[in-house]
Amino acid sequence: MLFLLSGSIKADNQPTIDHITSNNGLSHNTIRCMLQDTTGFLWFGSLNGLNRFDGIKIKTLNPENRIATSLSRGKIKELYNDSRGYIWVKTYSDIMHCYNPFTESFLKIYNNNAEQQATHNLYYEDREKNIWLGSTSAGCMRISFTDDKISSETFSDKKKNDALPSNTVYDIFEDSKLNVWILGSKGIRYYTNNKLHKLKDPRTEGRSFVKAYEIGNKIYFISEAGIIEIYDLRTSKFEQSIPAPGRIKVFKTALQGNAIIISTYNSGVYSVATRDLVRGTISLSESFLGEKISGNAYLQKDQMGNLWIYNFSGNVWMLNPKASKPVKLNLIPASTLLLIDEERYQFQADKHGNVWISTYGNGLFCYNIKSGGLSHYSYSKNSNGLSSNYLLCIALDKNDNIWIGTESMGINKLSFSNRNVQLIYPDPQNMVRNGNVVRSFLEDNNGNIWVSTKAGSLYIYDARLQQKKTIFENGYNIYGMQQDKKGSIWLSTRGKGIVEFKNGNYTKPVYYQNSAKAGSLSNNSVFSVCVDKKGRLWAATFGSGLSVKTTPEGTEGFRTFFEQGEWTKYTRYVFEARNGEIWLATSDGVIRFNPDKLLQNPKAFKHYTFSNEDENSLSNPEVRYIYQDSKNNIWLATAGGGINKFLGESEDGNGIFKAFKNPQGIANDNIMSFLEDTHGGFWVSTESGLNTFNPETGLFQYYKFSDDFTSNIFSEAAALKCRDGRMLWGSMNGFYTFNPKDLQSKSGEQNKVVLTGFFIYDLEAKIGKNSPLEKSIAYSDKIELKASDKVFHIEFSSMNFRDPKANQFMFILENFEKRWNISGSYNVATYRNVPPGKYIFKVKSVNSQGIWNDDETSLEIVIHPPFWLSTFAFIIYFILLVIAGYFAFKLVMKFNGLNNAVKVERQLTDYKLRFFTNISHEFRTPLTLIKGSVDTLNELKTKMSEPLQQVINDLDKNTTHMLRLIEQLLEFRKLQNNKQKLNLQLVDAVEFLKEIYTSFSNVAVKMNIEYRYLPSAEHLPVYFDKNKVDKIVFNLLSNAFKFTPRGGRITLAVEVDEKTEMLRISVSDNGIGIPKEKQNQLFSRFMQINFSSSGTGIGLSLVNEFTALHKGAVNFSENEGGGSVFSVEFPLNNNVYDQDDFVNEQFTISIENKREVHNISDFIEPLSHDSLLNILPHTPLVGKKYKVLVIDDNDDIRDFLSEKLNPYFEIITAEDGNVGIEKSMNDDPDLIICDVMMPGLNGFELTRKLKDDFATCHIPVILLTAYISDEHNTEGIEAGADAYISKPFNMKHLMLQINKLLEKRERIHKHYAGNEPQSISEKEPQEMLPEKDSQFMKMIEELLEKHLTNPEFSVDDFAAMTNTGRTLFFKKIKYLTGYSPNEYIRFRRMKKAAELLKTYKYNVSEVSYMVGINDPFYFSKCFKAQFGCSPSKYLNS
Repeated sequence: MLFLLSGSIKADNQPTIDHITSNNGLSHNTIRCMLQDTTGFLWFGSLNGLNRFDGIKIKTLNPENRIATSLSRGKIKELYNDSRGYIWVKTYSDIMHCYNPFTESFLKIYNNNAEQQATHNLYYEDREKNIWLGSTSAGCMRISFTDDKISSETFSDKKKNDALPSNTVYDIFEDSKLNVWILGSKGIRYYTNNKLHKLKDPRTEGRSFVKAYEIGNKIYFISEAGIIEIYDLRTSKFEQSIPAPGRIKVFKTALQGNAIIISTYNSGVYSVATRDLVRGTISLSESFLGEKISGNAYLQKDQMGNLWIYNFSGNVWMLNPKASKPVKLNLIPASTLLLIDEERYQFQADKHGNVWISTYGNGLFCYNIKSGGLSHYSYSKNSNGLSSNYLLCIALDKNDNIWIGTESMGINKLSFSNRNVQLIYPDPQNMVRNGNVVRSFLEDNNGNIWVSTKAGSLYIYDARLQQKKTIFENGYNIYGMQQDKKGSIWLSTRGKGIVEFKNGNYTKPVYYQNSAKAGSLSNNSVFSVCVDKKGRLWAATFGSGLSVKTTPEGTEGFRTFFEQGEWTKYTRYVFEARNGEIWLATSDGVIRFNPDKLLQNPKAFKHYTFSNEDENSLSNPEVRYIYQDSKNNIWLATAGGGINKFLGESEDGNGIFKAFKNPQGIANDNIMSFLEDTHGGFWVSTESGLNTFNPETGLFQYYKFSDDFTSNIFSEAAALKCRDGRMLWGSMNGFYTFNPKDLQSKSGEQNKVVLTGFFIYDLEAKIGKNSPLEKSIAYSDKIELKASDKVFHIEFSSMNFRDPKANQFMFILENFEKRWNISGSYNVATYRNVPPGKYIFKVKSVNSQGIWNDDETSLEIVIHPPFWLSTFAFIIYFILLVIAGYFAFKLVMKFNGLNNAVKVERQLTDYKLRFFTNISHEFRTPLTLIKGSVDTLNELKTKMSEPLQQVINDLDKNTTHMLRLIEQLLEFRKLQNNKQKLNLQLVDAVEFLKEIYTSFSNVAVKMNIEYRYLPSAEHLPVYFDKNKVDKIVFNLLSNAFKFTPRGGRITLAVEVDEKTEMLRISVSDNGIGIPKEKQNQLFSRFMQINFSSSGTGIGLSLVNEFTALHKGAVNFSENEGGGSVFSVEFPLNNNVYDQDDFVNEQFTISIENKREVHNISDFIEPLSHDSLLNILPHTPLVGKKYKVLVIDDNDDIRDFLSEKLNPYFEIITAEDGNVGIEKSMNDDPDLIICDVMMPGLNGFELTRKLKDDFATCHIPVILLTAYISDEHNTEGIEAGADAYISKPFNMKHLMLQINKLLEKRERIHKHYAGNEPQSISEKEPQEMLPEKDSQFMKMIEELLEKHLTNPEFSVDDFAAMTNTGRTLFFKKIKYLTGYSPNEYIRFRRMKKAAELLKTYKYNVSEVSYMVGINDPFYFSKCFKAQFGCSPSKYLNS
């Protein structure tokens, strides 16, 4: 039920209702009781456990197995909070439990199981903080707490001493002399001086007493029969009795002032006076309630001392000790009474003079003692309504929130953050939207409040906003109002221009509008007006800039500024600062100017707007409102950019602004208005509520006055601060009025933060011996953590339950962090990897004014170092270090000598290996000569005798053997430098191994060794590196022959293991074998197992390394008949290798950056048995030999090559690189063969020089080298070599390379010299030429195409156009085309002529002139020489 006051609603009758259910963590949705403890936690007793609520999180306590002190039942009936802070819990079975929130555990308060199972329906705490529990069947207990020890004493009728007259106890009461009285069914006892006493007067014995009250040193004992016995504390004697009004039985009693109110079983209610003059006077309910109360009447007192009486009639009566008349309220209708078993009321008084009444069946009521108003809150499907009408309990917290426990629907919380806020609807009878959309305010000189609405209405309220006068309705839409010094009121309207009420007389308005007249108002849409200190009227129009009326007479005389700007012409608010400057809010920033200067010079203004390149610019270009505070600071309200404070100008004249917007806590960045209250606090209205703002901290405090969405959307520039400090704020649904001082929450200033949870690695720390918590984190001052507790979280709450999400926090871990962390509403602090040390965690909250509370909550955190960083550990480390240092010194001295020896040995080994490697390279040169001689002898072998042929075969075999040993040493060097790689290709393992097997056949025959080859199949294709597998098998066979005696047995076997998918190659012998003590060192480098003087100790090491490169394994076993078996395994699955391990069976000829790839088979297959003569290139000109330059510093190699090549080529020789360069320039060779290893200029450097020089870049280069590594091969190709051949080389191979390179030259000649076009498959000549030559020929072709028709075009002109000398030009043309320059020009002219003749468009003479030949006869002669027929015959053919 809401009441209206002059079209207004008091906001405190519109609470915000929040619902808390099991979805939020409640253990059950039926809440039977609740309380708030001294720390601020709320406790809810449900039908399934006890719940603790800190505003954010709910913690539940339930019965637990194997914990004797835990809850005996989950159904909670009542809760009590004693003065020590303990929570006493009574279950539905009337068993009492005591919960210690400091240790978060239930206390052991009973001595035995019988006491623990006893039921207690009475709880009482005396002044000495002892707890008394009364029972109707087990007497009573006294529980005391001393020095953290709990002692309990039971009083019953079975005790010999200190016995009660009966085990039925009805009341426990303590008088002013600290006597504790125990009233039971058979008399009274009192407890004092740690002993139970019996009264001397026998009148109370055997009688049942139910209640006692102390009034004026007298105790009134009320018996069950209604008789009151009066006991004088001064004399310790009973006085006269007050008889009961007939035969009655007392049901309930209460003390109201000096009268005792007694309710009986079905005999009504009466009161008994206790004052001396009228003592004993009995008054029936008819006299003090005005009517008879029938039935069993319940009596309850609220916190203000009012007594409430109800009797299952739906009515309640209230006796106010300060009022003469009772109050009767009907709270439950008869129809609802039929649906419930009994009335269940609870009464809760607040400090605002209200009594909140919860009912079971008809919701919640609020009764105001002063006004007598009764508000009803009932169930509603609306989110802001009660979740149920069946209410079981009610409580009030420290923030004045009302908490209501319901049956099956959880908890309802009623919050009143706006008790002193008045919401006024200008048009309450017609609640249409525009009728209550408030657009502007004005407080006139008489204190009246003018209010305009979007519906076009204007109202005048008195200063108290009680009386309202309507000026007009549905008139014009007023956006702003101002009263000048003369008393005239100016209205800015949207669509009607400016309206003036002269001297405040609204009956005779004067209109200023746009018209065709000169000097009229620029636009009728005026958002704001301002009368400056000189009386000039400034009007902010929306669409036509700023208009100013400079003449006081008439309705014209306006001048307009800023109307040309695309967005600045949309002005929204005009404001005069205290220094006389005028600020203009526009849709493109703000404009600032001195009005006098602007009128003289239209460009005398400053324009500040948003720039994404300037962090100090406005945060948004659209400015809605301008305000100047008491310190003369200018504040701008922007649309989407928050609040902007003007800080001055930069050196370049741009404005400097500081923005306060959403990340700092404001509810919405769309700012509507801005005001400062009388205490210097700032208030900000937005499109989503009202906020207080603290510019020092940048924090905002959000206020929500209504659950109506439209009432929280505030209007642009609709704000007013009255002279008495009140504020008015216009919204989309009415306007709010309040005095800011009444909204400043005192409790908000004192909201001390409470720590509510401590977690280690997301697990909540339990209280105990092995835990960092000795007591609850909420009451802990210090915790100690282990080094392993690297991640911990701390949860906290401000215990302000009004709007927990609006609470804001700031925290810091001192000694770890240097500044405070502002977490906003997030209530968890998380720390990771905090080093050992002592820290102080501090947290505080913000109050309602956005100011951080000085009252910080702190917690000392000690993180212990791990044992290995403790003081004791460092002592141990020091001792161990001294001991270790002593032994280390001795060991260092001992090993120092050994290390020096090993270092020297390693250096010697490296020197040896380097020496042998260099020697191996040197061996390759003489081996080349030997190999060449042997090859020559092999060609003549058929003409020799058989013994001589055998000698030649032995020479060939041993030469190959020596080459294999040299390569083995070089491979080992690669292994030493980790530069070894695979070159896998598909090989038939049976055929490949057979060749190696055959190479040892002669040795086997000489040594009379049984030598066998046992393949498991005819063909076994497998991928491996032929070179490396050759060395593996050769080494194994060499060792077998070396250590197998004459007449022995050696077997080479190859087979496939299907299970492991491996190819196994094994070499077995029956030789001397390997000692067991040496078998584990078989594959170590330089290890000679059998001490052979001929061994190097690297063979088996190479076998192991090469096998590992193949992803395989090498194994050794002893042969059964003596000797050894070595086996190596290679994977059959080629997927185990990297893609880079595979090679194509191709080699590359590189021409500068281009490579031509040839298959080896192209060279070898058709020529394998031909003589050198058969593989020579065919010379284009009969009788002419190609010229070959041989460069080598070795005379023998030079002579050898000269001798071998001289029959087929013209040979030129050079003894080093420098001479070779000179001869290549002077002698113009067709091909160069060059050694790599030469003194001075080596082969690589020579090749680079030749290829970099345009004069020689066309000459093919073949490099001969003893280097066989991939790196050297790559270096040769990168240098530009056309071929790279390793020593010792085969002459046939060399001749093949020469043949291919010269053949390529002939193809180029053929391309340029051919009379017919080349086939499509033929490569373009540019692709076969080096890049420089390719570009040169491209230029030659372009020049010929351009000058071919010029008969004066000469060779000299041709050479000059190419920027080359005549000699070089001749050489280049000759080499590339096979023609001299003149011949090539003539050839191209003839070719062009043939093309023209084939068109059949021209005769012979015309074609002659078209190709640059003026003499047709000479043309015919040349044409016939080129094509073999005359031009005319060619034309006719």
